[in-house]
Amino acid sequence: MSCVQTAATSAGCSSYADLTCICSSTAFQASALTCLTANCTTADNALPFCPVQ
Repeated sequence: MSCVQTAATSAGCSSYADLTCICSSTAFQASALTCLTANCTTADNALPFCPVQ
């Protein structure tokens, strides 16, 4: 499961495609940032969403 999917679920959003929820949720943003920082390389961070499995 990717960081954004996990963050969306933990923030109470229906999915990472629920833009209204993820764009306004500080819980989603903090969770996604923590996961991406811990699991993505510098090259991966150039991508919109790091493909963490």
